[in-house]
Amino acid sequence: MEEDMDERRKREYQTVMLAALLHDIGKFLNRADVRKKHPLFSADYVSSDEFKKRIGKNWVDFDLLKILVQRHHEYSRMPDELLVQKIEDTHARALAYIVSRADSYSSSERLGEEPSELDFKNARLRSILTRVDIEKGQPIPQYYNMQKLLPKAAFPISINELSQLSYSYEKLHGEFGKSFLNFMPKDFDALFNGYLSLLEEFLWCVPSDTRDKFNDISLYDHLSTTSAIAACLYQYHYSNFDEKEIINNSKDKFMLIAGDLSGIQKFIFEIGSSNPKKLSKILRGRSFYLSLLTEVASIKILRRLNLPISCRIMNAGGRFVLIVPNTPFAKEAVPKLKQEIDTWFYQQFLGKLSLNIACDIALSGEDFGSEKFSQKYKELGQAVELSKKKRFLDIVMSNEGMIGAAMRNAFASLQEKGTCEFCKIYPKDSGKERCQMCTNSENLGEELVSKPLLYFYEGEGKGEFDLMGYSLSFKVKGNDWILLERIGDEESNKNEGFIRRYISNYIPETSEDDIDLNNEHPDEGNTLCKYCGNSCKLEGDGEENIPIRKQLVAKYLTFQCISASAVRDNNGKGVDHLAIIKADVDDLGFIFSNGLRDAFSISRYASLSRMLNYFFTGWLIEEIREKFPMTYTVYAGGDDLLMIAPWEDAFRFGRQIGVKFKSYVGGNPNITISMGINLMRPGSPVKLATKGADDNLDKSKEADGKNSITVFDTTVKWDELRELEEFMKALNNAFNEEDAKVNASFLYRLLKYHEMYLSSEDGIVEGLKFHSLMTRDVRRNIEKKNKQGNVLNQIFLDMLSPLYIVGTGFNKTLMNNLKIPVFWTLYKNRGGGR
Repeated sequence: MEEDMDERRKREYQTVMLAALLHDIGKFLNRADVRKKHPLFSADYVSSDEFKKRIGKNWVDFDLLKILVQRHHEYSRMPDELLVQKIEDTHARALAYIVSRADSYSSSERLGEEPSELDFKNARLRSILTRVDIEKGQPIPQYYNMQKLLPKAAFPISINELSQLSYSYEKLHGEFGKSFLNFMPKDFDALFNGYLSLLEEFLWCVPSDTRDKFNDISLYDHLSTTSAIAACLYQYHYSNFDEKEIINNSKDKFMLIAGDLSGIQKFIFEIGSSNPKKLSKILRGRSFYLSLLTEVASIKILRRLNLPISCRIMNAGGRFVLIVPNTPFAKEAVPKLKQEIDTWFYQQFLGKLSLNIACDIALSGEDFGSEKFSQKYKELGQAVELSKKKRFLDIVMSNEGMIGAAMRNAFASLQEKGTCEFCKIYPKDSGKERCQMCTNSENLGEELVSKPLLYFYEGEGKGEFDLMGYSLSFKVKGNDWILLERIGDEESNKNEGFIRRYISNYIPETSEDDIDLNNEHPDEGNTLCKYCGNSCKLEGDGEENIPIRKQLVAKYLTFQCISASAVRDNNGKGVDHLAIIKADVDDLGFIFSNGLRDAFSISRYASLSRMLNYFFTGWLIEEIREKFPMTYTVYAGGDDLLMIAPWEDAFRFGRQIGVKFKSYVGGNPNITISMGINLMRPGSPVKLATKGADDNLDKSKEADGKNSITVFDTTVKWDELRELEEFMKALNNAFNEEDAKVNASFLYRLLKYHEMYLSSEDGIVEGLKFHSLMTRDVRRNIEKKNKQGNVLNQIFLDMLSPLYIVGTGFNKTLMNNLKIPVFWTLYKNRGGGR
């Protein structure tokens, strides 16, 4: 804000924000079926002793707070005690109009419409993901049960299934009450942020309104966006709270700001040598470091403009969207902030990474209507794309010498200190073998998976990591932190006012069953060391370049260890390969810009991005912990993921992701996901293997309708993968039978027949000979008969016959995709002597 607020105005501003955040909480709190309007329940809540004792006496004006939550409607037929226009005090009425208008803009409803008084105990929230329609098929409504936010609860079900579940509204309400008792914030910001986390955890599944037949906006998203809009309106009208101006919906009172981080994958895999020491920690740390860049940049903007964290409507996958007031101060401050951020990025990364910020999209109250908000969102996307094409142009124009100076400084440091041993790009940190960025990445990768809290401090030098004028620490360094994020699970239920941030921070951990710390080359037992193809020493003996096992696996498994699990899980046979898994949601930009059609609103946008992100940061990580614990997450969030896993786990987990994503979006054919998987040896360059996974993902995206997975140079639909896995099991069982007829030679001949078939599909008639050749091959070499001439393996032969018979029984899909089950079988049995 242009001028500093005095304490009275600051208190008033905070009261308006909190009132907007809690104005509809009464819809959730009516436990006793009392016939009373929800604003009265909201007023009772903010007047309660339990509420007041958590709030400092100078943080908010309790009398004003009660007025604002009770009187936030303008519908003339409501009782006078609930109406904004019946407030006698002109200033209080002006502030109430701010909350009322923010309420309306958030839900994009018509002003003066009768507010909903539905029975929230019987209402269920429709999944916003089942609203999306980009004309790929008809979405079917699915709904959430009343549960606090957990991965399993985030999968919607049909209304019939819902009716068979035990109703749990009272349990949800009781859990909210218990969590609230552990909520003890230190200041107003902590109070506000802590409430946001509580409301997300418990109100994510509660519908905000049922006048809309779709009933798909959660009470959490509505309250969060209402508080953001109210904060902007207060600042816009700060100099003169003129009632007529406040209710004017046609003026451009808001701006949308977007940030998009470019160069993410290239930066993560900026590795100078093949697979240097501590690669896994540094990759994970780099990924988290990138997420912190958008986190801190958005916080920097919000704090400069004195706005709450709820004004960050979206923050995931290297992107953020903010709503800010369209004031003279903001219009002057934001371009300066953009220049500051650009300068910092160039000095740190020398152009390899950029945060592309668009900040010139203005909105009026009328623009929150569905059709107009959709258009504004498209304009914002176009502005971001333009910003990418003009990256760093502002600093070139305004500070021409800065770029040259940054390059000269970097070159001088390289000459003086030498090149980082890890990335081979940036200069070494003083007295160290690595640059500051790689060292920080290693430390972040170490701390991230074990520390549940992250503290943010204003000013550098106060924590363990410095970033854009802020300090970050995984442990408290003083009570003057400005933001606290909970990034993992912790035993304590204490809530000091954290923001809950879901991140993909799983790395396979060491256990006694996995690593033999007594025998250098174990022949007994079933540890990973028994199956590992690498040479490492239990202890250091002075030999160079030989890893020391106790140091390597002090806490987390290396990629070499993870690869050995593929052999262990396959009874000592097969390749010890890893696989890179890369996936993202199809048509995401089109989904956001057109998927909700005439229902697009700021609340729905917030909900859609939040729920998509939760699949990758909530469900995915729990699934890894429970079923695929050898999987290493490089990054996952927003709409995409990149993971490294034992090769066979990657196939099964990849299929599970496809199946579960379909369930997560309620079977909606308009929201699909595509994937690419690429195998690698554990010592091969991760960077090149990732490029292969990228190429495979591109092939999946090029398939008709997308919604595909590509592996072994073969692209298939998700629902085809189950049949291929079953065929692989049949081949594998036949391969491992006593006196087996199926061997590696036969499998390679299958690949030859597959190639002949493909050539016939391209018009080469000679390729059709595969029918007769394979028929003869199977009868001569695979068919088993006893002395009486009875066929002994008829079931297996019946599975093979659709590959070569002529006519309607020919399985074209299986023959098209034959590489997957054949190579899968070959890789499972390599080293088995056959």
